[in-house]
Amino acid sequence: MALLPCLRTTYRDQFTEALTRTDGVRSPRVVFNTICECVTAVTGVGDIEKSKTRLRHVSRARQYVIWIMLAEMRDVITYVQLGKLFTQSYNHATIVHSKRAIDDLLAVDRETRETFKHLAELLAANGYERTTYLLEKIQIIK
Repeated sequence: MALLPCLRTTYRDQFTEALTRTDGVRSPRVVFNTICECVTAVTGVGDIEKSKTRLRHVSRARQYVIWIMLAEMRDVITYVQLGKLFTQSYNHATIVHSKRAIDDLLAVDRETRETFKHLAELLAANGYERTTYLLEKIQIIK
């Protein structure tokens, strides 16, 4: 990824796609769509990737998606690439803010911890277990 600024613009997308397209790893778009479906099932907020509203429950659902995507795809996707998966493209600062906000909520908010317990169960059923591992590591799931 450190080579991206050195590459011509025309080759940058091809290079990024080649890096993320490995046999053992699902593409970021597929993982993103699955995570959005899981968060929608738990929170009831639909069209998370397309929504532009700032209502608290909708923005919180987007933050859940961002946190889980960073947990599941930490070695594959950058903050900028993650921001571009949303219809309203977010910059890296928004991604960093979302991750920190959820980290803070996991430390103090019982409702957020319960939501993540349900999300971890649903994600594990879909084959995504890094989130469960991280939640166990920070002692949200015992």
